[in-house]
Amino acid sequence: MPILGGFGNASEYAYRSFIVEIPDPFDWVDLDDVEPGTEYISGYAKISGIKSPLPVRISIGSSFSIISNVFDNEQTVSFDNDRKDEASFDEYSQPNSRFQESIGIDATNAFIKNNQSINLSIFPEKLVKEDFNKTYTVNVSVGRSNQDWIVKTRPIDDTPDAFVFTAIGSTTTNTTTQTNEIIISGLEPGFPFDYSVSAGIGSVIVNGFNRGSSYSIFNGDSIRLETTSSSLFNTTTFIAYQVGSYSTSWSVSTEIENLNITFTPTDFTDQTNLQLSTAYDSNQITISGLSLNSELPVTLSNTNASYEVDRGGSIVKSFTANSIRVVNNDKIRLRLSSSSSYSTAVSTNLTIGNTSADWRITTRDAPPPPIDPPRIDPPPTTFAPVRAIYRYYNPSIARHACSQNPSHPLLVGGGGFYNEGVLCFAFYAQNFPVPPGTFGPITFTSYGGYSFPCGKHYLSPNSNSVGLYELRDGRGNVLWSPRTDEGVQFGYRFVRTVAWSPISSINF
Repeated sequence: MPILGGFGNASEYAYRSFIVEIPDPFDWVDLDDVEPGTEYISGYAKISGIKSPLPVRISIGSSFSIISNVFDNEQTVSFDNDRKDEASFDEYSQPNSRFQESIGIDATNAFIKNNQSINLSIFPEKLVKEDFNKTYTVNVSVGRSNQDWIVKTRPIDDTPDAFVFTAIGSTTTNTTTQTNEIIISGLEPGFPFDYSVSAGIGSVIVNGFNRGSSYSIFNGDSIRLETTSSSLFNTTTFIAYQVGSYSTSWSVSTEIENLNITFTPTDFTDQTNLQLSTAYDSNQITISGLSLNSELPVTLSNTNASYEVDRGGSIVKSFTANSIRVVNNDKIRLRLSSSSSYSTAVSTNLTIGNTSADWRITTRDAPPPPIDPPRIDPPPTTFAPVRAIYRYYNPSIARHACSQNPSHPLLVGGGGFYNEGVLCFAFYAQNFPVPPGTFGPITFTSYGGYSFPCGKHYLSPNSNSVGLYELRDGRGNVLWSPRTDEGVQFGYRFVRTVAWSPISSINF
């Protein structure tokens, strides 16, 4: 198609001149997964379809060679700039000094003619890990046409040969523990690879040195993991470890705590015949057989009991201090207060782990009751002799006399006498059995020949007393009364007093 505004062949040539700046399609075979540190050559891409030489621009970082033709082995070839030399085919298919460095896509590196070929060369480095899995793009511009040659290096080998850390079981608590030794292999030789303890708490021993939880290792290094086991019994700790793209784990399990410990002696010594309400201490027992790092609580069944702990000759817990956990070889002593009652036991049970010991203290027997003095029984129904004295006073007459009736069975002796108007009479009751409530009359003979019952008396059971009743004459008139007031009968005025006591205390 002619250029707009042009006429004839001139415009046709102008249009065609623009078109020939774009050669026929050309390309190189891309390379993938190549080894870094090696030179790679693209092979020849022939440029055709152009009328005149076109500028060639090639991105920096690569080399190129332009040749006129490629023939069979031992044929003549013409290199760029029309320089002719004898050479073999192999000379151009391998890296050689005829390649020149490109100076960048923004500058003309060379001119190429129709049917000449472009050969590219690139050298991916192998200095750092980033040189692996790296893409190199060589951009080639011929006239107004662009084409890329892509070279990509292989990924780095960051996966070591598989290895396993042997799990550790039934180890002591809170103890530094290491794995078996592993020699790293299968990583890219000559390059360091980061490792890390990705889970759990631990560090890595590299070639005998503790490098912490993250560091770099090389193929051939020896490694061990190190951690501290749990402070709890029967507990598993997991450590996750990663190097490169490979990850594994390691477990450390603590032992099951031994609760079947030993008491020496196996029990506390019981105590007997103790005072009431008094604090007593037991003998000591020693505990042993605990797991390493084991600390066990102490339980007492009696809340009023307390315990003391001797550790290595020092009292680490007194009876009054708060409870503590005990360890191997601790010595324990108990304290209890005895009962407030006689012949009564107080006890407690000490338990540590699965082992128990008992202690019992018993108060003394009650003292025997006091011995009563020998009993002396009185005579069955007899009474000690008594003497009664009666005094009568009659102001109307000067004299008055009376006497007892000697035939009365209760009277064994007695008498009367004159004493200035006072009548005295004494009688005895000696060892004579008198049933309760028995009474008997006592008869007096008055002056002038009158007879009258002088009164009644009785002897009270279990008593040295005499009961007196009213005295009446033969006509039933009261002559004397035990009442405290005075009385007058038949011209007689009586004032009386009475006394009675054991006969031995009265004298006539």
